[in-house]
Amino acid sequence: MSKRVAIGCRFKNNKHKSKAIHQLLSKHGDGIPPKKAREAVESKKLKDWSLLCDPKNRSKVVSAARTENVLWYQWDLKNLVTDPKYQGKGLGTRVLRESFNKANKQGAKVLTADITVTNKESLAVAKKVGFKPSFKFCFQKGKKPVYVMHHVLYAPDKRGRCV
Repeated sequence: MSKRVAIGCRFKNNKHKSKAIHQLLSKHGDGIPPKKAREAVESKKLKDWSLLCDPKNRSKVVSAARTENVLWYQWDLKNLVTDPKYQGKGLGTRVLRESFNKANKQGAKVLTADITVTNKESLAVAKKVGFKPSFKFCFQKGKKPVYVMHHVLYAPDKRGRCV
């Protein structure tokens, strides 16, 4: 029997959940400004998170992903972060797929993500679950370029029909 690396989380309340996600984002998020990290864990957005926690401490978030509905058919991957001590164990893939399932149940047809070119870990996970780069752009002079990536959940069949 294999040892579980991460499992579902348990929190006393939403304040504790918010704090646990914020700690992971602040410490290991790829350059997430503090204000954006705080906004991402506002109580109205807590339902959008998919989380995995340490099996020995079910209130310690070790991997997290959040998607947000941006158009009637499109959800955007806003955050994907895994504690470096837990990387390479498939947790990013697992939490991202769980996040996709939530979006799919709410009617998502297309998923998008903006990932900096230097964030190799997130790029690898995104590609592993089916994201494809659409284009690359510079959002600010002197900053790292960003890939805009997409993943189509409901593509036409080989004949071009929507079935």
